[in-house]
Amino acid sequence: QYNVIQIGWTYQQVKAALENQKGNVVTESSTNGYTSMVVQYTGIKDQQQMEDAIVTLGFSSEKLITKSQYGW
Repeated sequence: QYNVIQIGWTYQQVKAALENQKGNVVTESSTNGYTSMVVQYTGIKDQQQMEDAIVTLGFSSEKLITKSQYGW
């Protein structure tokens, strides 16, 4: 699921790709009409993956600008 997500996707596109799994909003801010948000997902697995993973996604004005993973 994680590998298909592309920088530039909207938050809604990412949620759909992750099958609407509940993410934890780690930080959220708004300045001069621009919003930023970091969302962390845990327990996302590939079919071949046996251990849980943590995926952290950074959004600016609803667009994905960063992504990182741990556990793969």
